[in-house]
Amino acid sequence: MSQGFFGSTVQKILRNVLHDAEASLAHQISYKVAMYKRKIVKDMISLAIVFVAIIFLAVAFTYLFIEYVNLSVTFSFFIIGILLLLIGLVTKLMR
Repeated sequence: MSQGFFGSTVQKILRNVLHDAEASLAHQISYKVAMYKRKIVKDMISLAIVFVAIIFLAVAFTYLFIEYVNLSVTFSFFIIGILLLLIGLVTKLMR
């Protein structure tokens, strides 16, 4: 039993509509994925910059304590470690 003219025309129209919808949906999904990738990369870069800044500040404060406050090296690193630990705990509790 063969399909008539009407059946084959409807089938072609539906196939074209579904193909266009699928292409549009695939484009939207790939765009969103690319956008999230860029956002994740930006967040990772900013986190790395913050981490490097914290390291430099910790070393700077340590030498500040050693040279100007005349504390020992061990005690200066201890104070900086405790301060960084407290800052980390406060930021974790704020989430």
